[in-house]
Amino acid sequence: MSNSIVHIQATQDGIRSRRGFLAQLAAGTAAGVATLSWRDMLIAKAEEVRKLGKSMILLWMDGGPSQFDTFNPKVGSQFQGPAKAIPTNVPGVEFAEYWPKTAQVMDKIALIRSMKSDERDHFRAIKLVRTGYPIKPTINYPTWGSVVARDRWDPGFDLPAFVRINKPRITTRDVNSGVLGPRYAAFKIDEPGKLPPDVHPAASPEVLRRRLELAAQVDEQFAKAGSKKAAAEQREIYDRTSRFVLSPLLSAFELDKEPEKLRDAYGRNPFGQGCLLARRLVETGVSFVEVISTGSINDQGWDTHKRGFKENPLLAAETDSGYAMLLTDLAQRGMLDNTLVVWMGEFCR
Repeated sequence: MSNSIVHIQATQDGIRSRRGFLAQLAAGTAAGVATLSWRDMLIAKAEEVRKLGKSMILLWMDGGPSQFDTFNPKVGSQFQGPAKAIPTNVPGVEFAEYWPKTAQVMDKIALIRSMKSDERDHFRAIKLVRTGYPIKPTINYPTWGSVVARDRWDPGFDLPAFVRINKPRITTRDVNSGVLGPRYAAFKIDEPGKLPPDVHPAASPEVLRRRLELAAQVDEQFAKAGSKKAAAEQREIYDRTSRFVLSPLLSAFELDKEPEKLRDAYGRNPFGQGCLLARRLVETGVSFVEVISTGSINDQGWDTHKRGFKENPLLAAETDSGYAMLLTDLAQRGMLDNTLVVWMGEFCR
């Protein structure tokens, strides 16, 4: 669809410079052609990206972290607070002192400090940042992972294309598949290392297969009665589900297969173990993984209005190890070139 709008040139590895992309996009706009969105780019390059094994891990800081206490400290500013700035392993770039481990992997990070948003409400800001569209009452836009699940879904792959790890702090603000429907919704892991209880079948594999064969016969009769579309959709759900619950790839969700020292390095908390699980999943072939950080010190996550000077250091301590170790682990395994890791929260921080 998008190739008819504008042609985006890239290398054989799917790489294109930011400057070149913007220049081409501007040229298309100047010619009176519609601009190309991130979603359109994905559709245009989906097959190439799939062949290259590209994946994305979104590290979501639920609540909107302060830039002053994370990666853009402004020492001397009236808004800075008590956080001091520390050097990173890239000369001239400084982080807040609460991120000592992440500071040592700055050379693996593309730091964007220029983003901004006019949204001041958390719900509206989350919708904007996570979908690329402002809220519209008539359209429930899908989140990035669901778009990836639709355009990069491999019918022969047993695991879901989109996996979400940990719970959002306010479920009514969560963003999922929207208008794309439940087929492309996230597979949710509320606790890293533990699959939902309904994943493992109550019956043996042999009994389950016999039940599925019986269900297929009933569906076939249903289709002959004039409901072919409904029967086909039902059959697809059964097929995908049965492959998933019987797949040997389910072992990717088992963190106890990792060395204890590595689990310690990631951090023994939901976010740190979630980052480790994310690495295992993309290594297995999952296209998009989302890891949510809400912290364990309050019920507000990163939304620290009144006690930020006290709570932000604690929240950072729970995420610093996981973020830094994820980048290090991916790099050591030769996976960082094909895995985009995005650390962000609402309000574009």
